[in-house]
Amino acid sequence: MDAWSRGRVVLVGDSAWCPSLYAAMGVSAGLAGADLLGSMLHRHPGDVRGALRAWEAQLRPHMSYYQANGVEQRYFVTPGNQRQIALRPIMARSLRLPVIGNALRSLRSSSKSIRQRELDIAHAG
Repeated sequence: MDAWSRGRVVLVGDSAWCPSLYAAMGVSAGLAGADLLGSMLHRHPGDVRGALRAWEAQLRPHMSYYQANGVEQRYFVTPGNQRQIALRPIMARSLRLPVIGNALRSLRSSSKSIRQRELDIAHAG
């Protein structure tokens, strides 16, 4: 959608930004969007239009990232070929190995995707 509000009507959560199941951010994104909306209405008392513009300007880059990341992550949930199907149990077993598992968890925790998921959108800026 080109805008998530019109007048005083606002779409929040899946009805606005539609992150896919693969993004695994539906509920979190909906709560963050609502929290940010409340923060923006508080920061712009008496200026609903200004609050909505600020809300969308701050939120849209995060939601665009979740949408794109969901497309990239879809192969984890629904492997697209035999190689991806074969790789899943290998990765799962590797996570249980002490050295390899720790290394994989460390790489995962430093990824942009994880940092984006853990960001407090409503209070980041």
